[in-house]
Amino acid sequence: MEQLIKQFAPSAARALGFALEEARGRGARSVGPEELLLGLMRERQGVAARALASVGVSLARVRTQVPPLPRSAQTATDIASKPLPAALSPSAQKALRTAFQEAQSYRDLEGQTGQIATEHLLLGLLYGQRSAISRLLRNLGADLARLRTHILARALGLAAAPSDTQPEIISAERSPTWRRFTSAAISALVEAEHTARRQGSKIVGSDHLLLALAEQTGQIAGKVLCESGVECAQLRKLAGSPSSAHVLPPEQPMNLAPGTRQVLELALQEAQALNPQLHLPDYVGTAHLLLALLGERDGQALRVIKSLGLQPSKLRRQVIAQLKRAADQATADQEARPHMPKPTPFTTTKLPVPKAPYSQAVQCGNLLFVSGMGPMDPQTGAVIKRGFERQVTQTLDNLQTLLEAAGTSLSNVVKTTIYVTDLGKFPLLNEIYARYFPKHPPARTTIEASRLPFGIPVEIDAIAYLPKGKP
Repeated sequence: MEQLIKQFAPSAARALGFALEEARGRGARSVGPEELLLGLMRERQGVAARALASVGVSLARVRTQVPPLPRSAQTATDIASKPLPAALSPSAQKALRTAFQEAQSYRDLEGQTGQIATEHLLLGLLYGQRSAISRLLRNLGADLARLRTHILARALGLAAAPSDTQPEIISAERSPTWRRFTSAAISALVEAEHTARRQGSKIVGSDHLLLALAEQTGQIAGKVLCESGVECAQLRKLAGSPSSAHVLPPEQPMNLAPGTRQVLELALQEAQALNPQLHLPDYVGTAHLLLALLGERDGQALRVIKSLGLQPSKLRRQVIAQLKRAADQATADQEARPHMPKPTPFTTTKLPVPKAPYSQAVQCGNLLFVSGMGPMDPQTGAVIKRGFERQVTQTLDNLQTLLEAAGTSLSNVVKTTIYVTDLGKFPLLNEIYARYFPKHPPARTTIEASRLPFGIPVEIDAIAYLPKGKP
């Protein structure tokens, strides 16, 4: 048990520390499953807490299901004085051993080192049909099958459950190996696990994955299989029929068959070889999984494909053709997308150069974004300190100077924002402002500020349209 605890990831170690605090606060003789669950919930950055939150389970709600210990069950001995393994109840120790098995089960898929993380601890607590934590969560209305799906999805770095709608290509960003799988590919893996569970199998085989891919008719693998005449009913029959008497419960840990693990490795190799050639992002999708199934020697999925009279080499050509179409479409979409112009700072010597880290204005396409102008003398840069009317006039003069230097004018201003320190002078402000914008004034926002830089009473920024060819 001490060796298992040494393999805890930092988040799991913090959760265990919280569990000890919970047990101490309750006066418990040892840390039980309930305290472990509370500890996982308190470790808010862990996958377990986020997965529980996704099915509507909160720390406050869990506490309602954990009643206070009767006085006869409490102990005066501080649990912290016990060695850590001895501080864990037998059921908690069993959960830790199961958590270790879960960590080893997913280590290849996640590309991790097999450390026990919060999600593995939660899966350990859910193990067994008589699990107290499973009953507790069911009482809170949690869907345990959906919870396991969320745990796997979040452990793989997806922001949402893999059953959520996601595009086939979700990221071009290089990332750790297990983050390169698209949500559709992860969804297929999760559905393969569900299929194996419904058939009473603790092992997720490549034939389960093939069926899951065929059911995703909106993705490349599903399209190819469908166009080849493959029907899901045929695959279900060849993969084995579900038996209600042997359906495994949601809390039952599952393992990937060696062949399925090999398929994941082959899918990565297919992506590394094909994506650069087709100018595709760095990702592993359903197409790569199907290519891997076709390349798996003596694999169960390959045997199923051949039994349907299909030629693996022909299927492979169809998959690559679909990938090429996807790449061509992505290129066409990119070319059709409006080009985002590069922002370019604009400066004029007719106004004082800013000493702070900002530009007088920035051009982006045919728009000019002007920084806040104040009542500064354009020659000396000194602040005009007296006379509100003079200060507003100088501010608008400065704005006009910059716009004209940039090749536009006040008549092309589309939006201004005015900051004043005294809205009591609003009528006078409007009177002066109207002289500069006599017809078709731009959109405007006026905000009263408690204080402005250099003690000025007014500041105005603007967005103006730039005629073609300007500046």
